Amino acid sequence: MALVNDLKRISEQTGHTQFVIGGSWAAMKIAEAAATICKDDDDYDDVNLNANDCDMYYGTFTTDSEKSLVVKLNCIAYQAVDSFDWEVNTVECDNVSPLGFLENNDLNITACCFHVNVKAEQILSIHASPCFWQFLFQKKSERKIRTVNTADISKYGPTTCVRMAYKAFEMGFPFSFGGIDPTVGTIASSQKKKIDEMTEWPNSPFHEYQCNQCRSHFVIAKKHKKIKCSKCLTRLGNTACSSKMCKQCCLAHNTIMLCKTHGKK
Repeated sequence: MALVNDLKRISEQTGHTQFVIGGSWAAMKIAEAAATICKDDDDYDDVNLNANDCDMYYGTFTTDSEKSLVVKLNCIAYQAVDSFDWEVNTVECDNVSPLGFLENNDLNITACCFHVNVKAEQILSIHASPCFWQFLFQKKSERKIRTVNTADISKYGPTTCVRMAYKAFEMGFPFSFGGIDPTVGTIASSQKKKIDEMTEWPNSPFHEYQCNQCRSHFVIAKKHKKIKCSKCLTRLGNTACSSKMCKQCCLAHNTIMLCKTHGKK
């Protein structure tokens, strides 16, 4: 009943009667319900999830499973709701549906949502991908944040890697990129800020990377290992140089046959 009251309050103060609630808030509420239902089940390891805000997707709804969710990036705003502890992130979209949201989701820990229609007889329905239920009811030692689809990771990129690591950073779960290369593709400034927040986290997977700005986005790149020139010992050497020298020393030292790196014109 408390959940329904929260959803009605969100509807009243945002002015939207039909919407999808997704992300960490929905996952947290489902986990709380599972803990209550399974409190006498010794085989169930309950899990504490948390949420910083509540994501609400509204707009034109569809029942066509072939239509993909389209987020209007210029129509995203945060709104405070009275007597509700989380800020509501309102996101206007086309082709809104629970299935569309789940197909657009990338992590097992947030692969669930609520479909809310306060004008319907049953105002709330719960939807989740199989990987979310698996995560929720796994043994504690087996729980790991991963992508929704582990067989085909081609649609995932560095944004998924940052989101995954940040969830692990916030909640203390182990995680696995599952072969995703964080250097292929770009990330937005919001993801760059998350990497910066994780700088002091010992388990951050980004210690060996740096973020380079590329126009209005960022690219995650491997850090170059800095070494002293093996000849002069003052300037920085090039790790790709066969003699590990700076260019000036390499050119002076290898007068007969230049190394492949510094011999390039």
